[in-house]
Amino acid sequence: MKECPKIKRLLSRYIDKEISKGDNLFVETHLGKCFFCKKELEELNRVRSTISIRKRKELDLDRFITGLLWEIDEEESINAQPLSRLAGMGELSRKFIPVPTILIILLFTLLILNSRDRMNMSSLEDNMLKGAPMTKEAALELVLGEQD
Repeated sequence: MKECPKIKRLLSRYIDKEISKGDNLFVETHLGKCFFCKKELEELNRVRSTISIRKRKELDLDRFITGLLWEIDEEESINAQPLSRLAGMGELSRKFIPVPTILIILLFTLLILNSRDRMNMSSLEDNMLKGAPMTKEAALELVLGEQD
């Protein structure tokens, strides 16, 4: 029904008896015809009764103050403990500790690969200086390493 959105806006005020007589009659007439809005009213009444039944518990001031002081003491004792080197670095720093390690490993890998290429080139130069006959395949094998 097209009146349902308006009725749903009025239901809370209808329960609290804060609407005009004309709106009250409009709501009651609609509730007699519309099953969905009637269910909505029942749900709102159920929630309202649940809230009114429960009494607000008052906070014991002494208990609150004692708990607050205990939490402050706990926080101070944690702050008084010496921090490890990693704990003092912060979360961001701990995440970046592996980065230098990875860079060092990459550097060593590149050095090893580069030195292997240099050894192959020096072997080729040594063979050429000796004047030993060399085929194109043998030269490629020395430069590129053994190929299967």
